[in-house]
Amino acid sequence: MTTQELFLKEFGIVLTEKEAQQFAPYQLHIVRAAMASTNRWLTRKAAMVPPIVIGRNGIVRSVLNTVLFRNGTAKPKVMPKFKPLAKRAEELRADFQRLATDGTWTLTTEECSALIKQNDVELLRSIFAELGRFGEDQQTDAIDLLEWKLSMVTL
Repeated sequence: MTTQELFLKEFGIVLTEKEAQQFAPYQLHIVRAAMASTNRWLTRKAAMVPPIVIGRNGIVRSVLNTVLFRNGTAKPKVMPKFKPLAKRAEELRADFQRLATDGTWTLTTEECSALIKQNDVELLRSIFAELGRFGEDQQTDAIDLLEWKLSMVTL
């Protein structure tokens, strides 16, 4: 029995050649077990109030995802990783020193943390690049200009 015949028998679905090729690398008993799992899932969805009807593509995708998962070839969903605020503040601090100063001074970590809480990091980096380079004796001018540019963006 082929995969196409199995789909026709179990779900009444005629697979296209391309869809059938997706199942070709897997043994038939694995595909059959994935189909049984999908059948159980469809039964649960149909028993809901109101019943949820899964379309043809959803069924094929469910069987394929089950096969991939059971075979260990599915790519795991990667959760986005967020850096702690202290680490982001240190990176922003280094960016400020690199982009907006002559290397003799920089913002404090606390100042950077406050900026991150109020603004997007990419926006801050772009404003740092716009500021130009300020020496240690021009700190107040640099911070005033930074605050002014940020206030113009947030308006």
